Amino acid sequence: MDDREFWTWLEYRVSRELEGFADKDISHLWCDGFLPGAVESGGDRPRVRGRAWVGHGQDWQEQWNFTLFLGSAAAGGTVPAWTDLCPAEDVTGWLAVDLAGRTLTIDPSRARPCLSGHRKPLAHNDQPAGGAAGAVLREGPDEHE
Repeated sequence: MDDREFWTWLEYRVSRELEGFADKDISHLWCDGFLPGAVESGGDRPRVRGRAWVGHGQDWQEQWNFTLFLGSAAAGGTVPAWTDLCPAEDVTGWLAVDLAGRTLTIDPSRARPCLSGHRKPLAHNDQPAGGAAGAVLREGPDEHE
């Protein structure tokens, strides 16, 4: 898988994950593509930041910010194999949505198995690494009550 194929694949995978949220403000969202920037290898968590086209139903689309964490394999500025960054269909927890900040945070290292058919987002004031302080994020879909 090359980088172009990865970003197209991720567009569809993010859309499927958004659809699984119990929160209707999120489950009506979908991704229409990514405009990735360069790999940022500074700091302890290498990442790619950029813009994502996010749609809401059939009504509108807008550009959001996104961050994709690359994991420890990217230390030194090299991108790991794109397939290593692809969350499987049977995992969740790797996508955080900040509606107010119009931001998607994608962290494949946070993926965990879906344990049940009941999937509901976890709303909290915690933040994934690199999240904005004080932002209320919704992660998931999630089995937590």
